[in-house]
Parts: sequence; structure tokens; C-alpha cells
Amino acid sequence: MWYIAELVEEFTVEGKADNVVHINGVLLQAESDDAAYKAALNMAWEDEYTNPQGQTVRVRFLGIQDLTRIHDDLEHGAELYYSERVGLTAQELAGLVSERSDLGVFRAPDSTPRPDYSDGQILREAMELVRASRRNPFDK
Repeated sequence: MWYIAELVEEFTVEGKADNVVHINGVLLQAESDDAAYKAALNMAWEDEYTNPQGQTVRVRFLGIQDLTRIHDDLEHGAELYYSERVGLTAQELAGLVSERSDLGVFRAPDSTPRPDYSDGQILREAMELVRASRRNPFDK
């Protein structure tokens, strides 16, 4: 059986008051609900690294926000999960539907200031790969 686990992780950056929290939807395969729960818990992690400004970033797994079994086969149009509400007004119903520009895939990146939790080592390695790809192969 397939499941979606919503896993909560927190990023804190040395010297910054604000944290950054991610809720990651993760696809899991398990033989039972209990096995899926254990598999989601086994994805727990903690990490520590340095961002490009030299600040220590700490990542910690906080837990599972939700765990949902997928009842349909994984194919185009399969229902992955649902939510249910009862007794909504017309105004509340209208508020459930988003304009195209407000959908995640079309929405402009959020420009809200946030602590830099990027991994400095990964960024340095990526920049080296970019520089290497721009070098003339005939230069020695």
C-alpha cells in the first residue's frame, strides 16, 4: 500500500531569532498502517552544517503532521488524499478555490525575509561545477 506522510522539520540559524519550518509530503510504501507509521518515523533526522555566511544551521525532525493511505493506484488522476468540511457558507466555499496565479506552481517565490539555511558546502561545490563547465576544453 502507498501512503503520504507529512513530515515536519525545523531549521534554525545561529544568531537568528526566526526559524524556518518545512512540512514535507513524502510518498511511502508499506504493508500496513502501523508499518507506514514506523517508516515515517524512521525518516527522522537531525543535521548541522554551515551556511554561506559561516553561521551554523541546525535541522531537526519534529514529527509527523499527518499520515494518509492512498486508496487508488498511482496513475494520472488518482486521488492521493482528501479533506472534508461540513456546513460551509457560500463565502467559505468561494474561499476554497484559488486563482491560477495563486497556485503553488505559478506563484512567484515568496520574498519574505528569512534566515539563510542553505548549505554553504553544497553551494561552493555547485559553483565549482558551473565554473568547470564554462572552461574552454582546449585550455590546459
